Amino acid sequence: MTRTISRAVLSEQTAQSMQAIDIITSDAAERFAGTSSKSYEEHRETMRSLPAHRLLVERLSRIPHTDFVALIGRDGQLLNTSRTWPAPAATVTDGSYYIDALKNNGRHLFGSDLVRNRLTGERNIVFSRRITGPDGDFIGVVMTEIKPSYFQHIYHSITSLRNQSFLLLRSDGTVLVRYPRERRCR
Repeated sequence: MTRTISRAVLSEQTAQSMQAIDIITSDAAERFAGTSSKSYEEHRETMRSLPAHRLLVERLSRIPHTDFVALIGRDGQLLNTSRTWPAPAATVTDGSYYIDALKNNGRHLFGSDLVRNRLTGERNIVFSRRITGPDGDFIGVVMTEIKPSYFQHIYHSITSLRNQSFLLLRSDGTVLVRYPRERRCR
C-alpha cells in the first residue's frame, strides 16, 4: 500500500512539473506568434526586446525547477533568454529541439535527449515548443532546460521506493531520465 501511494505521489509530482513547463511554453509561443500583419523581422525584434526578456524572467519564476527560458529565431539564432539581456550570440540549428520545430508545425511539447548547455557546459533536457504564426509560418522556438537531477531528486526522496527504478520517457520511447542512473563501466 505504501509503495502504491508513493508511486502515485511520484507520478503526480512529475505530471505537475511537466504541466507547468507545457503551460509556460504554450503561453510564450502564443504571445510571440503575433498577428498576420507582422513581418518576420517585426516578430524577431519583438522577441529580442527588453519587454520580451522581462516576460521570460517572469515566466521562469513560475517554473523554478528549470534552468532558463529562451527564444530562438527561425534561423536558429538565440534571440532572448531569461539569463541575460541582450542575449549572447549563439546558433542552435543542430539542436534536436530546433530541428523538431523546423520540421513539425504541430503545437506539441518536445523533450530532447540530454544536451550540453553551450554556456554552462551542464547536460540538461530541453523542452521546447514551435512558435507558429497565424499563417502557419515558422517564427521560432521557445525552450527551457531542466537538469535531470531535478527528477532524480524527486525519485530519490521517496524512501519506500529506493530499491526500484524509474524512467521518464519521451513519446517515441527515448529515455530522458533514469533513476537510479546507470552505472558506467570503467
